[in-house]
Amino acid sequence: MRAFPRAGFLIALSASAALAQEPKPAPTKDPAIDYSGLVEFARVVAILEQDREPTEADWQRLFRTPGYAALTYSEFPESFFTEFFGLVFMPSRQAELEERLASLADWRARYLRHFVSVRERWDEVMAYPDDPRPRAMIPEARRLALEYLPARARDHGTPPVAFVVFGPDARGYVPVVMDALQSLDNPDLVMFLGHEFHHYYRYAILDYDRSVITPEDEHIMWVFDQLHAEGTANQVNRRPQFQHEAEFARRHGAFYEQYLSSPDVIREMDRLLTMMDAHPDQWVELGLAMRRAIPSSGHPTGFFMANLIAQELGMDELVEKVGNPFAFLRQYHAAALNAAGARGVGDGAVDAPILSDASLRVIERLERRYVANP
Repeated sequence: MRAFPRAGFLIALSASAALAQEPKPAPTKDPAIDYSGLVEFARVVAILEQDREPTEADWQRLFRTPGYAALTYSEFPESFFTEFFGLVFMPSRQAELEERLASLADWRARYLRHFVSVRERWDEVMAYPDDPRPRAMIPEARRLALEYLPARARDHGTPPVAFVVFGPDARGYVPVVMDALQSLDNPDLVMFLGHEFHHYYRYAILDYDRSVITPEDEHIMWVFDQLHAEGTANQVNRRPQFQHEAEFARRHGAFYEQYLSSPDVIREMDRLLTMMDAHPDQWVELGLAMRRAIPSSGHPTGFFMANLIAQELGMDELVEKVGNPFAFLRQYHAAALNAAGARGVGDGAVDAPILSDASLRVIERLERRYVANP
């Protein structure tokens, strides 16, 4: 177990660390980076390492920082962090930690291992606020994101960014949330940050209001939105790499295998949408089945669909409709029809399943429900 966090780190950063308000989409005109989540994370860890439980006030100081406020408001329960941080950093819970590491097999295992890595590389992580590169790369990340967005996205300024410790990932929330250790280890950080900026801008210009989605539509809307959001944002960071497909496959083997399986995923999605059209009484169950059928939160399949649209209809078409996930699905259908008509069936043909009339009816029905002027 490493030594306690140095007080100097806390004092130096606390002067510039402001507590967060509830997350809301208010862009900044200038690059803004927030490290207050790391400050409060270090405070909590210092308590945990003494085998003491932080008070509720200690935890709330952490969860009120911009990055953790966005994470807990949108996705993670506070209990996820209180439980896993305690498990990793309290000396008395190390045997329990080893048991959990051996027994967990889902995404939580990756996050728990990530927190252990943070503990092991503490000095690197805590020194990250002194690194000038994050601030310097923001303008380039913004430029990369805006290449794949309509002109009106530029009106939303520069996304604020918060660095915290939360897992081997990032989130395009408000603010954009980056994990400090993941950022340290990412060789393509500018493009990765550009991907998250794309999410930020897309959310700002969405053609529908996510907050009005009804509970029965939650699963199917998650699928539509994830395929569209990740497929278009991956144009920022995955598309340049994908130009060298063999090297891409070597570096991103699991993603590439899921990308190649996209036609089967789309066929299953089409089957479930057809059933939803025929059996509206099973709408929620079928939507959940569809959500479970989409691998890796829609990243590889959405990328496959977006690539086909860019190839068959043009990148401008993909970019112009970036605020409308329903249009994205219709664009994919049109692109698949184009590909089939241009190349026919046989060697060299693109395996891009078209959508059934029933699936298109479901898409249209949801668009009428949520988009005021489709």
